[in-house]
Amino acid sequence: MQPEVSALLALYLQSVAGYSSVKTGMAYLPGPLVIAVISFGYSARLITCFDHHVVLLAGMVATTTALALLGRLPVDASSCAAPRPPPGPHPPTQPLPMVGERIGQGVLAV
Repeated sequence: MQPEVSALLALYLQSVAGYSSVKTGMAYLPGPLVIAVISFGYSARLITCFDHHVVLLAGMVATTTALALLGRLPVDASSCAAPRPPPGPHPPTQPLPMVGERIGQGVLAV
């Protein structure tokens, strides 16, 4: 994720969603894991099945679409579009566009 987007998303999580610093860090934690699983597990298989240009274009389209959706997060978004603390002691979840962006970055990290 680009540093500018990370900084703006951290501001959104802390200022708008009311997350503490620890919860904001926990919201970022699954991102590198998603990138690692996609880049180490699936990108090589996709490139052997398809042309590398097609795989890279799909990664760019997924990243661009996810960042466009992430930029349109409203203040009062629903729980599947924006991060909300789940009931109980679980760590916060990531918004769906953020996960989509991490998948696109994983495909591009071939």
